[in-house]
Amino acid sequence: MKTYHLKISLDGIEPEITREIKINSQCTLYELHAVIQISMGWFSCHLHEFEKDGERYGTNDPDGWGEPVISEHSVSLSDMFKRRGSKLSYLYDFGDDWLHTVKLVDIDDEPIIYPVCVEGKRACPPEDVGGVYGYMDFLEI
Repeated sequence: MKTYHLKISLDGIEPEITREIKINSQCTLYELHAVIQISMGWFSCHLHEFEKDGERYGTNDPDGWGEPVISEHSVSLSDMFKRRGSKLSYLYDFGDDWLHTVKLVDIDDEPIIYPVCVEGKRACPPEDVGGVYGYMDFLEI
């Protein structure tokens, strides 16, 4: 069991909005989703999915909407991140399309029990602000 130092960057916004977290390498993608939501200050009230190497991970819609995805509950971070510099995408809110890049910055042999946010830049956009362009209008107002 290892500790991963991940940098989460919200794509398409300058200056950059980031969070850096330390998290157990055995956590699932679903658990990473929860940590991203908390560290960004969002409320997990929209759909999300992860993507790496053309494969999509998330939770399938119980009513059968959309293309099937691989269960995020069955995939650990150690399955996704094999070496420093590895990346995956995280999409939150399919209407606003908040695309994030999640990058493995470092690997520590000392295990961590609870995830921790160790650094961040700028406040996260509020929920339902309209994506990158809506957020830019929001800031201008």
